[in-house]
Amino acid sequence: MNTRYISYLAWMLTLLALFSFAAVAYFAWTIAGEHASRGTRLSSAQESALRGAAASRAHALIADTEAERRTLDEFFRADVISVASLIRNAGASAGVKTEVSNALPEALPPGAVASGLPLNAIGFVVQTQGSFASLMRALKLFETLPVPVTLGRFDVEQTPSGDSWHMSVYLRVLTSAPLSS
Repeated sequence: MNTRYISYLAWMLTLLALFSFAAVAYFAWTIAGEHASRGTRLSSAQESALRGAAASRAHALIADTEAERRTLDEFFRADVISVASLIRNAGASAGVKTEVSNALPEALPPGAVASGLPLNAIGFVVQTQGSFASLMRALKLFETLPVPVTLGRFDVEQTPSGDSWHMSVYLRVLTSAPLSS
């Protein structure tokens, strides 16, 4: 009877050991899973914090540059009449007789479209007459007008009388002002 009792005890202890081993293995597997999910949650929280910080910096930058953006919008908001007036005044400052004509809407040059800002291009033909030096001053002033302008082409020729020069300039101006057809 004693042997039988020892045999039962041995089997019970073996089952208890196997059960304990299974419990420890399950506990270790659960801890490993929790560790992995904690790592995932931590990296997700860090990404979220970085996105929030970036958004906060962007909002601060937008708030800090509001006046500059308003100024830039005004800068691009020049209408056709005011641009033509700027061109005439630049010619007068250079000491040349200036005529502005043929203000026509144009297709935008490739890559000129800024996101969020509806840009339009206007082409002007400018005819000037005066001394050669004053024509060159006028050309320099046309290139540096306080609006976004590009010089398309220009022709300079001496007048038949020989006492003055004539220049024809093509200017393209970018504006965010709406254009009518």
